[in-house]
Amino acid sequence: MRKSVIFFTTFVLFLIEALFHFWIGKSDHGKNGWIHLPTCQELAAIVGVLFVFSVANSYCADVLNKAI
Repeated sequence: MRKSVIFFTTFVLFLIEALFHFWIGKSDHGKNGWIHLPTCQELAAIVGVLFVFSVANSYCADVLNKAI
């Protein structure tokens, strides 16, 4: 249960952060709007990377909590 809570919170918070970084990187200073949504392929790449690192974070946090 603890791993899934860590996974979920990491995934959601970092997904929000990743979308902000995406928007900043795609910014054209308001010429075509301020928010540019990622394509399905870009979103899949973002979600895939976040999934891998969220799983890794949940296992690392669990191991470190047991070691302390």
